[in-house]
Formats: sequence, structure tokens, C-alpha cells
Amino acid sequence: MKIFLSWSKSKSKEIALSVKSFLEGMFRNSVTIWMSSESITYGSMFLNEIGNALNESDKCFAIITSENYTSPWIMYESGAIAIRNYHKSNSNAKNAVIPILFDEIEDNKFRGNPLDQFQRLVFNKNNLNKLVKEINNNTNAFPNNNTLETQFNLNWNLLNESINNILNSHTVNSNCPVTCDFLLNALEKVNFPIPDCGPIIKYESGFETQKLYEVLLENADKRLWFFGRKNRKLFSTENREFFKDLKRKRNNGFDFRCLFISPINNPFIERAQSGGDFKSKLEVCINEAKNQLSYGGINFNDVCKFYTCERTDEIIIIDNVVLYSHITYADDNYPNPLTKADFYILDIESPIGRRYCGKFETVWNSAKFIELDI
Repeated sequence: MKIFLSWSKSKSKEIALSVKSFLEGMFRNSVTIWMSSESITYGSMFLNEIGNALNESDKCFAIITSENYTSPWIMYESGAIAIRNYHKSNSNAKNAVIPILFDEIEDNKFRGNPLDQFQRLVFNKNNLNKLVKEINNNTNAFPNNNTLETQFNLNWNLLNESINNILNSHTVNSNCPVTCDFLLNALEKVNFPIPDCGPIIKYESGFETQKLYEVLLENADKRLWFFGRKNRKLFSTENREFFKDLKRKRNNGFDFRCLFISPINNPFIERAQSGGDFKSKLEVCINEAKNQLSYGGINFNDVCKFYTCERTDEIIIIDNVVLYSHITYADDNYPNPLTKADFYILDIESPIGRRYCGKFETVWNSAKFIELDI
């Protein structure tokens, strides 16, 4: 039997590694466990390997936490195995996808979620024992039930201790924030172009695209800061799930901040964009942001401020990573659009990373909370 472990974000990845070790310790050569971070060989085509594993796997165990239950990547992997297996006539194919919950998540959170069609398994000793027996029924690794129970009890204690340690260590301010390497892998999964790598990583295109925002919003663990202009794409309805969960994350210490260019008392507002009334467009975007935040129970002024200085870069800071794109100007002296522009990624602790982080902090500290009657 081949089992595909689907995971997303650092906590889920660590749990998946522990589950992988548990299953391999239990069943040894009777099962093959495939996990993207462990089973892909150096130099291979990342997406091709995942596609092959999805085609070959009999079951998918989706490692679900409070941080990733809306992950598009988990939904894709679960759906791929479900489509291939559920049309089969044998009964073993009917539970080819099993989401395993490692955090308490209310049932209504899964309404409208593709994972809701699969019977979920809450992680505990009794449920895992049932799952182990089901695997054994398919593999006959332990013909003797007493031997199976003994082996399960021995391995359960190690797994349970490992899972508890992972869950306890993963507060929002965990030791596993997004890094440059993690972000590179996440962008590769959604088909971003191959970047020029070095101390500063450069992507030739893709800035301010919905794909980039999806990766950032899904994976941010301890901070997410935006030094934008109108921030229209950030607060689009496509990102509603993030803002719906933002209040919970902030209550646990997550630091979300967003800078808008100020529509009043701002000498730079008239030169912010060519072709039309930029101020009116900005006010529409501010209202959209207020609506999105209000939908999640957050006051706009708790997380957003307005700046009046000239902006030379757009800056996004996610956990331990800085992203930035330079503002360039057209012949009419208006700034060029940043959507799909080139951008750079670097470690926040690098000299340039610290400079950009300091630039954000300086603007944030001088920016204002403004009550706008719009």
C-alpha cells in the first residue's frame, strides 16, 4: 500500500514527519509513505514527482491543523487521489482520503470546504488504533491481532509525545516561521518562474499577483506587513478566508499591519497614478478593506495606517522574509504598475533586510490613523 501524506505550513509538516515515522515503524515494508519534503530527490522536477505520487497512491492522509484547513494545496492533493480512487468498485477505495485533525476546528468551518465531503478523523489513541487496523486489513502485515495491538501501543506512546511537543511549541510566535527557502518552495508549487538565486533572490515577474498573495496569506506564521498604495488585491474577496480568521490569529499574537497612501493632506497623491481620479479609486479600496476586516470582526484602524511620504519601493514582510519591488516611472513621470513586476526576496536578518524592515517601521511609526468619512 502506498500512502500520500498531504501537508501545508510548518506545523503540519512537522506532524506529517512524525506520522510518517510512526507508520513506517508500525508497518515497515508493508506500506510506502510518500511525503513531498522527504520523498523528492535532488535535481528532480518538483511538480512531476508530486503528480506521479498522486497517481500511484492508494490513500491520502491529509494532516489538518487550524492554520491550513483552507489550504488550496491540500484540497488539490486530496481531490486528485479522490478522483482516481472513488470510481473503483472495491470498498477499500471508498475511504481513499482521510483528513486527520490535530487541532480543534468547529464543524461549521468546513462548510463549503471540499474537505467536508470526507469523513474526518480526530487525532486520539482510539481513532488512530482504528486507522491502523484498517491499514492492516488491507496489507495483512500483522496476521495476529494481539501482535498488532502490542506494536501499536509501543509506537503510540512515542507518536503521542511527539505530536504534543509539536502542538505545544507551535504558538503563533513559534520557532518555525516562513524562511526564504520555504517561500521559494511554496512559490514553485504555484508555478512561479525560476528565480535568480543568491543572497538576494530575484523573480523576473509575479509581484502583486493573486498567486503571490495566496502564498503569503496561507503561510504567514507570526507577522505580515504591507507597505502598499491602494492594496486593492490584498483586500479582494478572493482573500476573505484569511481575514475571516485574522482575529483569532491576532489574539494569539500574529502581527498584521497595512500601510495605505493617505487620500488627504498628501502632496504626492496627484502624482500617484496616471489616467483618472486616483483619489476616488483609493477611497473605494479603503472601503473594501474596511468591509473585509469588519467581516472578520476587526476594526480597520487597529491594523491599518495612512502615510504621506514618497514611496520608492513596495515592501512586504512575512515572518523572516522581506519582499520588495522598486517603483519605476514612465515617460509622463507617473509610476509604472507593479502588478506582475519583478521583485526581490531576502532574509530579514541580512543587512539589506534589516534596512527594509527599519524603513517599514519608520513609516509605520510616522503614519496616522485617520477617520475618513467615505
